[in-house]
Amino acid sequence: TTQQPIQQQDKIQQHRIFAYGDSLTAGTTLDKDNGNELPLCPYAPILELALHQQHRRRNNNCKDDAHDVLVRHRGLPGWTSQQMVDDLDGPNTGLRTAIVNAKNQTAAVVASSSALPTQQQQQPPPPPLSIVILLAGTNDIGYGLLDSEEIFENLWTLHQTCLDLGVPKTIAVGIPPSGYQAVNK
Repeated sequence: TTQQPIQQQDKIQQHRIFAYGDSLTAGTTLDKDNGNELPLCPYAPILELALHQQHRRRNNNCKDDAHDVLVRHRGLPGWTSQQMVDDLDGPNTGLRTAIVNAKNQTAAVVASSSALPTQQQQQPPPPPLSIVILLAGTNDIGYGLLDSEEIFENLWTLHQTCLDLGVPKTIAVGIPPSGYQAVNK
C-alpha cells in the first residue's frame, strides 16, 4: 500500500491557557517613591501576544489567528499558597471554581450553538483549558510563614486540583518579566 501525504488540518488548533497566582500573576507593582500601587501589568496579555506572534511566524504570517490562543488570568495580590489551597472553591478567587467555570462556559457554548442551524454556527466554542500556569509560593517565602515542605505540598495540591479536573497540563513558573519591567527599565 502507498501512504497518502498528511493533510494540514483545515482548522487551527486552539489553546486556552489560564494563569493563576499571586500578585505576580495580577501584575501588581508598587510606586517605590510613594508606596502606592500602580496600574496592573499582568504577564498574561504579553504571553498571549507572544504566542500569537509565534503562531504567525510558524504559519507564514497567517492573519487568521485571532482565536489560536486565549490567555486569561486571575491574580491574587498578597495571597499565600496556603490561602489559595484553603480557597479552592471560593466564588471569585478559587482555582477549582475558575476551572469548572471555564469548562461550563465551553459546554454552554457547545450546547447553545448545536441548537442553531448550521449556517448560524459561526463562532466556534472556546476550547477547553489546555494548560494552567501556576505561580504561587513567593508570598509564603516573603512573609516567612511556611517552610519549603509546606509550600511544596500546597503547590502540589494546586497542580493536582487542575489535573483532577481534566486540565491536561500544568506549569509551575518562577517570577516572569512583566509589562511594568518592559516600560520601566
